Amino acid sequence: AIGHSHIDVEWLWPLRETVRKVGRTFASQLMLMARYPEFKYGSSQAQLYELCKQNYPALYKKVKKAIADGRWEVQGGMWVEADCNVPSGESLVRQCLVGQRFFKEEFGVVPRNLWLPDVFGYSGQLPQILQQCGIGFFLTQKLSWNRYNKFPHNSFVWEGIDGSRVVAHFPPEDTYNANLMPEELGKHERNNREAGIVDVAISLFGMGDGGGGPKEEHVERGRRCAALNGCPPVTFGFAQDAMDRIAEQEADLDVWSGELYFEMHRATFTTQAAQKLANRRAEEALRVAEMLCAAAFAAAQGRKTQDANRKSKSGPATLRLATFDYPAAELLGLWKSLLLCQFHDIIPGSSIHRVYEESGALVRGVAEKAHALAAKAAATMLAKKKDALALFNPSSTPYFGVISLPPSWAGAKCACGSAQSALPSQKEGDKILVQVEVPPRSFATLLCANEDKKALAAAGTARAPVRGGDTTLSGCSSTTLNSLSARACSSRSLTSSQGGCFSDSRPFMRISAQRPRILTPCRSNLRWPRL
Repeated sequence: AIGHSHIDVEWLWPLRETVRKVGRTFASQLMLMARYPEFKYGSSQAQLYELCKQNYPALYKKVKKAIADGRWEVQGGMWVEADCNVPSGESLVRQCLVGQRFFKEEFGVVPRNLWLPDVFGYSGQLPQILQQCGIGFFLTQKLSWNRYNKFPHNSFVWEGIDGSRVVAHFPPEDTYNANLMPEELGKHERNNREAGIVDVAISLFGMGDGGGGPKEEHVERGRRCAALNGCPPVTFGFAQDAMDRIAEQEADLDVWSGELYFEMHRATFTTQAAQKLANRRAEEALRVAEMLCAAAFAAAQGRKTQDANRKSKSGPATLRLATFDYPAAELLGLWKSLLLCQFHDIIPGSSIHRVYEESGALVRGVAEKAHALAAKAAATMLAKKKDALALFNPSSTPYFGVISLPPSWAGAKCACGSAQSALPSQKEGDKILVQVEVPPRSFATLLCANEDKKALAAAGTARAPVRGGDTTLSGCSSTTLNSLSARACSSRSLTSSQGGCFSDSRPFMRISAQRPRILTPCRSNLRWPRL
């Protein structure tokens, strides 16, 4: 039995109330530890620990001491107990990466279990992600709520779609708010489908959802049930210790392959669609920002090396250095904000309206700030030129589509190194439609066929943006960038009209120093609601 206080980061209350819930809950559990030496408590979600650190520093020091003394279990390997259906695979990886890094840096421990007792279903890709993150155990009880298809196991091996496996455990009490009452413990024993294989199961006792955790009566009942005739013996201990004992019988446990589907909660893929759309746009924007920032950093380092070599050979350097520092702290802060809003009561759509007013603004702010970082990185790599246009494809697959250009760009060419090739084009009204293909994670540079016309140096093209549907484009040029290496960024002058470029993981998204926007090829007449 392990003391537990499931704290919803946001649900029927906003984040500012969660801060107070964390303070009250953690303080109460430390008081119980002082009174009952055998009592042990555990808490998941790195986000909650960070809230405690920021708002209750004295309390946080006591929490750290309890963890170091072996009285407090750090549970779960994620930043929050995240939804596992809507977020991208990269977001789930970041949940584990950011969460585990926080626990290691703050407490010197790395949880070996994924702790998601209240999430609305679990993707079949999770075992692979968990294995790659060093997590070999998984705990939930949510599938006990299924109405029609009751899950047949409490302890089993969960196999992902690629064959990766983790040991999974569902507490037989079918709750994460147990009371350690004898009748509940009797159900715990009768309901354990693997009782003939493993000799242990986990009980999560205490007040949950809104936090609180165990009270004195919970611990007193646990003491009495340690050796009560007719009642399963209760031992206070860490959940991970019980999981390790279950894993000893892994060879005898049944295997469940694929998704763990939850029947109870419906419409979690569609409710609060604006929040889901904002989440996806933020994921895309962060991908682009990280990629361009890494490229800009590599380019800056490459230019420094080339300048140093030139200086050593021919005297003072004549190449103007463009420095760029990778914004690791800013990107981490944006990821933390996005990961917070992927909590399992936020992104599925089950929270109150106020939550979506606040989290929606937070996620949209993530996308805007990521666009700004990407624009800064692009400006470092690209210089102004009035008769060139650079497109950037951050996706892992080639982009093949049509973009709209002004009439003066008829006969536009694509530059690849020293070679140039004409692009298929067609006049439509007062614009030219050009068919382009951009390799994955690469730039493509378009050159205007009428380079020698003085009109290109006038306000028409140099200062006026190129319009593409509802999206504003700005001209720029670049070398092709593959694998984000320094070699892709040569020392020659890179030019553009406004210092911007285009990128989007859908796959194109514009990056400029002024105002990033989305460039999306026409797909249908459907329109998302305004955010």
